[in-house]
Amino acid sequence: MSENAESAIHDLMVANRILANEGVVDAFGHISVRNPDNAGRYFLACSRSPGLVTEEDIIEFELDSNRLDNTDRAIYAERFIHGCIYKARPDVMSVCHSHAHAVVPQPAPAHHTGLYHFAIKYPSRRDLATVVRRVIDAGVPLQGVADHGVSEAVYLTDVDGNGIELYRDRPQAEWPRAADGGVILTMADPLDLDALLKEAE
Repeated sequence: MSENAESAIHDLMVANRILANEGVVDAFGHISVRNPDNAGRYFLACSRSPGLVTEEDIIEFELDSNRLDNTDRAIYAERFIHGCIYKARPDVMSVCHSHAHAVVPQPAPAHHTGLYHFAIKYPSRRDLATVVRRVIDAGVPLQGVADHGVSEAVYLTDVDGNGIELYRDRPQAEWPRAADGGVILTMADPLDLDALLKEAE
């Protein structure tokens, strides 16, 4: 591996720690960086709390978000967001995905990516079901649904094509855990939408 790539991996590890320390990302946020030696690949940590990421946790991915490390380490289900942005915007060198509690929308400067995806967290399953029922009744098409183990999510887009994630966290007692007690963050099973919507009845 070249010095440029090694430097990028080091900087990515530091970026994870800084973003976690400053509260920009929570335990489920993540940041990636394009491989400086190969624009068709990017680096992203394995599925781990950003504040704990080490250089050894960094994995290389293709732009289709296929992993290149030949291991079975857990990886983020949202890695496709990173890959799609890198593929669509060759000028973008880094992507950060977070569920920030406060986002101030501003028009993007000329030739900048601007907003691409944001998430709205609801306090309960009933609240999430009520909102999703209203979205469906309004004729807004859903782009997908997913059970992430620690949360349930419904995806759609706004009129400008920005991705919207409507989700709720499960109580921690219900989170899937490995034998060592660590939280399993890789689940992206199909969500039973009908069962969710019954909560709104």
